This record gives sequence, structure tokens and C-alpha cells, in this order.
Amino acid sequence: MPKITKKDLEYFGEGLQYRFVKSLIEDPTTFSEIEGYISPDHFSDPGLQAIVKIMKSFYEEKGKTPGYRDLEYYLKEKVKTQDELNVAYKAYSQVKNEELLEGMGTAAEIGANYIKRQETPRQLENAKESIKNSGFAQERLDRAKSIWR
Repeated sequence: MPKITKKDLEYFGEGLQYRFVKSLIEDPTTFSEIEGYISPDHFSDPGLQAIVKIMKSFYEEKGKTPGYRDLEYYLKEKVKTQDELNVAYKAYSQVKNEELLEGMGTAAEIGANYIKRQETPRQLENAKESIKNSGFAQERLDRAKSIWR
């Protein structure tokens, strides 16, 4: 039996990953909340990775979440090889499928929470490093020492 890890959304299954991406397209608010944190590497399916990469690129360029029509156009424009395009289109067709609507809300919640949780340790490390580099902690320590003298 393969070892289960939580390095990406594969832990939750392929169905959840597809429903999560569908929810990001159909509810742009969620995508805009996690756009800075989400990475194609969070997904195990290469087609979903391509879609998320395109979504991020579109968002950075246009300032909004792409719809299905935008995604289709950008896939044709941005995906480099025919093989990659075939993989991306297969995932795109599955994401667009209406049958994925069932359970989409739950997938959106689980996926967004997962992405946010993955980002928290990185943000804490950045904050610690920033404080360390700012000298603020040393100033407070020096001030505390002077008070106790």
C-alpha cells in the first residue's frame, strides 16, 4: 500500500481536486482570496496543474478570475506542446462537467482551507525573518535590559 502524505491535494482524491478547481472558476471570490497562495504543485493531475497555472497567469494579467471561455482561449495560447494541450483539455472537459456540481461546495471549503493551512507556516517564517532582519527584537531586548538595570 502506498504511503499517504499531505504534500498536495492528492491526499483528498482526484474527485475533490476537480471539484475544487471547478469551484474556483465558478466562484471567483474564493480564487481571489487564495490566488497568492495556490500553486499548480498543490494538484497531482498535470491537466489541473496546467489549468491552475493559466488561472494564475490570467488573474495576474487581467485582475480577475477567468471563466470557462477565457480558460479555453488561454489554454490554446499558453500551453506549449500538443501533448500538454491534450492533457489540459481532458482536465478542462472534466472540470466543466455538470456532474461535478454535487459536492462542489464541500470541495471548495476543504481545498481553500488546505491551501491556506499550507501557506501559514511559510508566512510565519517570513514574519520571523522580517522581525529578525528589522532589529526590532534587539531594540526591545536592549530596552528591557536598560529598564532592569
